[in-house]
Amino acid sequence: MEQSTRRKLVTAAVLAVATSLLVLFIAGGRNAPTGPTPIQTASESQPKPVEPSDQESAESSSSTLPTNTLEAASTALVEPLVNPRYQPGANTESAFQIGSLEDAATARVTLDAGGGGVVEIRLSDEYEKASDLRAAEAGEALPEDAHYLLAEAIRYPLPSTEILLPQLSVFELQLNGTPVPLWGEVPAWSSVRDDQGVVTAVATIEAGPEDARIPVLRISRSFSPMDGFHFDVETAIENLSDQPLEVALNTVAPSQLRVDAARYMDRRTLRAGVLDPGARVVRPSAVDESRESLAGGEPVNFWMPDQGSNIGWLAATNRYFALAMMPAEAADRPSLEDQIRRIRVTPIATTDGGEDEKQILVTARTSTTRLDPGQGRTSSFRVWAGPQDRSKLREASTVQGLQLDKLVVYSMGGFCTFCTFQWLASLLLSYLGMLHGFVGDWAVAIVFLVVTVRLLLHPIVRRSQINMQRFSRRMAKVKPEMDVLQKRYAGDPKRLQQEQARLFREKGVNPLHMLGCLPMFLQTPVWIALYAGLYLAVEMRHEAAFFGMFQSLTGDAWGFLADLSDQDHMFATFSEPVQVLLFRLTGINGLPLMMGLIFYLQQKYMTPPSTGTQTPEQEQMQKIMRWMLVLTFPLFLYGAPSGLTLYIVTSSTIGILESRWIRKKVDTMDLDSDPPPKPSGPRGGGNAGGSGDQSRAYSRAMSRYERRRDTRKKQDGRETRRPPRR
Repeated sequence: MEQSTRRKLVTAAVLAVATSLLVLFIAGGRNAPTGPTPIQTASESQPKPVEPSDQESAESSSSTLPTNTLEAASTALVEPLVNPRYQPGANTESAFQIGSLEDAATARVTLDAGGGGVVEIRLSDEYEKASDLRAAEAGEALPEDAHYLLAEAIRYPLPSTEILLPQLSVFELQLNGTPVPLWGEVPAWSSVRDDQGVVTAVATIEAGPEDARIPVLRISRSFSPMDGFHFDVETAIENLSDQPLEVALNTVAPSQLRVDAARYMDRRTLRAGVLDPGARVVRPSAVDESRESLAGGEPVNFWMPDQGSNIGWLAATNRYFALAMMPAEAADRPSLEDQIRRIRVTPIATTDGGEDEKQILVTARTSTTRLDPGQGRTSSFRVWAGPQDRSKLREASTVQGLQLDKLVVYSMGGFCTFCTFQWLASLLLSYLGMLHGFVGDWAVAIVFLVVTVRLLLHPIVRRSQINMQRFSRRMAKVKPEMDVLQKRYAGDPKRLQQEQARLFREKGVNPLHMLGCLPMFLQTPVWIALYAGLYLAVEMRHEAAFFGMFQSLTGDAWGFLADLSDQDHMFATFSEPVQVLLFRLTGINGLPLMMGLIFYLQQKYMTPPSTGTQTPEQEQMQKIMRWMLVLTFPLFLYGAPSGLTLYIVTSSTIGILESRWIRKKVDTMDLDSDPPPKPSGPRGGGNAGGSGDQSRAYSRAMSRYERRRDTRKKQDGRETRRPPRR
């Protein structure tokens, strides 16, 4: 009891000090009962942005210093400035909601009446588990927590407690250069709902002595009803005093979303599009950082205006969903310049621990606006809270040139970013979607996609395997002569190389055929694009394979291929994920094991026979590399989405059948002689291609090399005989 009383006394004292500071900075001293100190400036009819103050300039130069009351309170070794109001579970009785879980293709947004922001967003058509989706499609009643939780209030730790910061809320004012926190009890927000369903939260700032306090500023935040996956937020500030005021707002911007439960890797990012000076179209992904890289550093000014550029949109994304800010429908240009003039990222550590203990808080600060007495300012922005669906994002972004759909990026990050061609990934996914429209099942569509890619690459694969067989047979014929040369010139490596090159020219052996597998690497970009597309495409989420056949046969008791975005779970499904070394397992999978067996068979059928020219060490190394491929790929892809492993398993199986068919064709071919030259073009005068061309090109290249070598030898001899200069 004494400790509780002591804490109340300390809190009351801190509140008194904070109030006194507020009065001193805003009202100009204790003897100023009528309002803030006059600002020497001319009154204007419209609110006018002012130049950044010295404090803002200091923030720009030293980005690691605290820039708001939250950062200052979290680093202070004293009691918080105010007694936190937003304890976990508080204000639930006074929460307002916009949207409904009963309406299709929409979301339900829960607003905190005491915080003026969003404390929870759940999607109506998206569910936490694939089994929940099937139950909903069967007409079963599901609890609210079965619907996908897109975002929630941010837990922000302080030295002695933890507060909940609603997302999209104004947590601080900069009033005449003085920070006024809105995350405590003073001033309090109050919320109402009108007949049109608009929820408005209002806070009033007062100043003056305790016995004569007067309102000086009113701020209100209006949240419109849901329109699909988006809604509008309008912010109004009004000067209630008889003196001019300079006002800036600090807002909780879209921060990080929940990590995907069936993830293969964490792909949460903070993305933004930038509108360059004089441009009319937003440049997408000019700001693109992973949540993991931001959570491990110091507080930084993530973005500030550079040569007049502005933020077009700002989005926090995870694997499939996004929470984004963009200009409202009535905006005349694709810019959030009235909402964002600086983006601040603050790493925070939650007290929950676990795999997601490091998080980030993203805040956006507006420009400073001067308000004359009685003058107000209104601004608005639109919020997207839904899936990363390009068509839906394009429909929601009504401002021309915004390009919000470009926030969807099919990239796995890391070293694969530069070689993941977005146009190729989009093309493959568009074709996959077209196949799905015909067959009605994503797994069947993936199989048809494999067949299409294999047919397109068949000429390359066929030619490469024929060239490898031709090289192997010709090397087998010249092996006796190679052995003689190796014995004869065992002590002269250069001469041995020359004689081997001469022998190759005489016998028509083209070493370029040894690289017959090289053209197959042309399909690497296709693999990477499919890898990223199948992993990040929201269309695959919670989709069962082969019309849910395995679930229908077992009464939904078998989780095998129940979700193409998750592991295949052939043998078991865990109730909770299990972390094994670097792997996060949600079940015991069978497709990766099948992949290893198929890779072994593929190596057996596609590896050319030994030419007999390799040393025992080289043959042993080649055997080790084959086994590494067989073992490492299934191990690396053990936790990959089943849609991706299904593609690889199907492609490898078709590759084995294709290789056997080509081998049968090769056995009937005469590989000892070069193929006849192809007909020349209309101008004539040359061969159009074929192995003969490659052999002749190789011979010409070797001849040029020998001529250059002889020329260099002659020059070296002349330099040696030339007497030294004096």
